Amino acid sequence: MSSENVPVSPYSMAVVPHFATLSRSATSSRANPSAKAFGEKTTMSKEDHDRERTRWLLRLEEIETRLADSETLNSDMHQIRAELKKKIVELEKSQKPLIEQNRKINDRNKLLQQEVKKLEQKLCHCQDDFLTLKDAHERLVKEHAQLKEKRAYPEKMEELERYRVQVLEYSKCITALRSSGLEKDRRYELLVQKLKRLRKCLKKGETDDDRQSIVGSDCSTESYISLDAIAEDFESFNTDIDINYQTLYRENSELQKALQAVKLNPAAVEDSLLRDQLTCAQTTIAQQQILLNKNDEMIRHLKNVAASQADRIRQLEQQIEDMDRELCASREAHELLEFQVLEKEENSKCSTPPEQNHKCFGTEEFTIERHDKSCETDDLGESSSPRAHEKRALSPTEVVSLKKSMSELRNAINLRLAQCHVIGQAEDYIGDLEDQLFSTNLVHREETHQLEERVKELQNQIEESYSKQRRKKELQVEVEELRKKLTEIDTAKNNLSEELRTTSKELTKVKCQLQSNDVELEREKKLAESLNKQLQNLVESHHLEKDSFSRVEEELNKTKELYNSSKTAVEQLEKERNELSKKFEQLSSEYEKLKEDQRPSIRTELERRYEEIRYRLNTALEKIHEYEIVIESAKKAEDSTLSEVLQRDLIQLKEYNEHLERQFKTQTEIIETLKDKLIKQKTFADLIQKLSIQGDIQVVENELNKYLKSVDRDTGRLAENFIFLLGCASKIRMGSPIVPLEINTTHQNIRPYSSVDSSMKGLSNSSEDISPDSDGPEWNERRISLKEVQCGADFGQRLGLTNSS
Repeated sequence: MSSENVPVSPYSMAVVPHFATLSRSATSSRANPSAKAFGEKTTMSKEDHDRERTRWLLRLEEIETRLADSETLNSDMHQIRAELKKKIVELEKSQKPLIEQNRKINDRNKLLQQEVKKLEQKLCHCQDDFLTLKDAHERLVKEHAQLKEKRAYPEKMEELERYRVQVLEYSKCITALRSSGLEKDRRYELLVQKLKRLRKCLKKGETDDDRQSIVGSDCSTESYISLDAIAEDFESFNTDIDINYQTLYRENSELQKALQAVKLNPAAVEDSLLRDQLTCAQTTIAQQQILLNKNDEMIRHLKNVAASQADRIRQLEQQIEDMDRELCASREAHELLEFQVLEKEENSKCSTPPEQNHKCFGTEEFTIERHDKSCETDDLGESSSPRAHEKRALSPTEVVSLKKSMSELRNAINLRLAQCHVIGQAEDYIGDLEDQLFSTNLVHREETHQLEERVKELQNQIEESYSKQRRKKELQVEVEELRKKLTEIDTAKNNLSEELRTTSKELTKVKCQLQSNDVELEREKKLAESLNKQLQNLVESHHLEKDSFSRVEEELNKTKELYNSSKTAVEQLEKERNELSKKFEQLSSEYEKLKEDQRPSIRTELERRYEEIRYRLNTALEKIHEYEIVIESAKKAEDSTLSEVLQRDLIQLKEYNEHLERQFKTQTEIIETLKDKLIKQKTFADLIQKLSIQGDIQVVENELNKYLKSVDRDTGRLAENFIFLLGCASKIRMGSPIVPLEINTTHQNIRPYSSVDSSMKGLSNSSEDISPDSDGPEWNERRISLKEVQCGADFGQRLGLTNSS
């Protein structure tokens, strides 16, 4: 390159902006400016000119590359925008089923809450039923305790006294009704007399006023018109009073009969009380069985509800798993979108430096003009080709200075019109590019703003998804709580069933205890009666011993007198012996009749009890057979709960059957003992009938002693009494004249004969009225003498007892 100085004008290429394009023809030759057009001449070296030219070419290439990059970035941004719109639409489509599923889950949660409330209500009802059952059980226990207390003997005596008080009250009511009836009869007679007077007055023709005055003087003035109706009313009232009086009289008589029956045989009253207690216990058992059936139905219903709830919980768990999967997929999609957005932002930041964000990058017209005028700069292009790739970014101040230099160059004198026109087009093109760059920057800012908003929306959606996950976790917690509640309900149900079983077992135990207590009470009553009798006998014997010591001397004197009179009475005794034998036969026949009268009742009661127990056993065996059949069928079926319930019922029935068998055994033993007693009494009666034929008293005593040795003490008491009587008779024969024999029948259960007269007083049924000639004077004398003999015999027996003790 030469070092010649080239004239440079103020409008030369040194100040031409980098956007200007110069032709090769214009640059190849030296510039020959005219003084007319461009004014003064300016010269510059060729090297400087080439340097400036290469510099501007490099800048133009940099601008072209940047414009191409900006176009590619714009196209990529448009593609990203379209892809983001598509993804947004797809996300909205994918979120629609999630929203619907959330809505469905919320509805199901509401239904579950309602069902939980229903279950809680059912739990409350079950607890209330349990409390009622508990109260009923406590009430039964209290009633059982009260019944135990009422079984005591003094309380029964109090009941008898209460019945007596009621009878007295009824009798008072009857007397009051009688007195009221008499008063009403008297009033009725007065009214009839007044009616007669009124009729007489009417016959005489008196006025209404006089009649009213007459009636008012005697009775009320308001009832003077319907006097016949009043009479009829009084007659009906009188009949009602009579009917009521008759019913009360009947009730009083029935109550008196019941009182006498209670006094005579309290065992029947106890039996009736025990039967009432048995009926009450059976009713309570039936009620408890009804409650058990209801509880079984409730348990089945709760089981069905629990199964349905378990199915619902499984469905919800499956739905929760599906939702979890969908959430995971949505999370992955959100993460991909966020990653892509971040990548795009980083790429945009790396591709566009902050100094040239305000520039535009369109180069289509620029390249066309460049190709049109490329011929002018062939030499410069050839010389500046090795430095074409050297680029440098311009600052905004440099761009402004370039614009000023281009405007100055356009106004230069040494340039042609075409060159000035080209420079003006370049300035216009640069302004258009700046406008385009500004518009693209605005669009880019709007798109970035939209992308930021979309990112915020995506973040909100992610937060919503996190909230949904939290809600799902809460739902899972609620489901676990519901499961816990269901387990608690099952445990409460099992507790209720166990308590019901325990109550049923306790009821059976209470029944057994009641029956055992009844037997023990009967035994204790018998023991108490025997002890009372022994005490009374001891007290009487003590008093009699005291009296007997005082009477011994008197009786000794009397025995001397009796010895003198016995000689005269021996002849009479031989005559009376036949009479006594006849009377003894009569008494034995009456005794047998009494036994025959007593046997059928005992036999019928025993047979009835035997029949009842046999019927109960048969029914229990039939029930057991039925339950065994049901258990066999239940074993074949799949339902295990029913078989367990039936097995428990069968166990209870077996226990009840065993209890009935025990009761049946005890009652059969009682029947056998009673039969043995009846047989022994019959044998004793037959023996007495045989001995009554014999005339020798010693033989009779020997036979009776043999019978006593072969029989127990309880059964041989009657034989001991007979031996005692025979000993007394033999003593009387040895020492005094024999008096008529009076057989003591206090130990026999002679049926009472009671009759109620108009004054409600029972007649006596003593042994004195049984004799045929009790009203005769001879019988009275014999009775007095026999009593004296009995007193002496009793005294001797007591002396023997004291000596033996």
